[in-house]
Amino acid sequence: PDMRLERIPDGTHWVVHEQPERVTALIRSFVS
Repeated sequence: PDMRLERIPDGTHWVVHEQPERVTALIRSFVS
């Protein structure tokens, strides 16, 4: 299966709330 692991420095369990722009960019990059 296609998979990519991305590490976000200083990311915590709440990375989606702390860095929403970065998470959105990574998701968009993966699905396009």
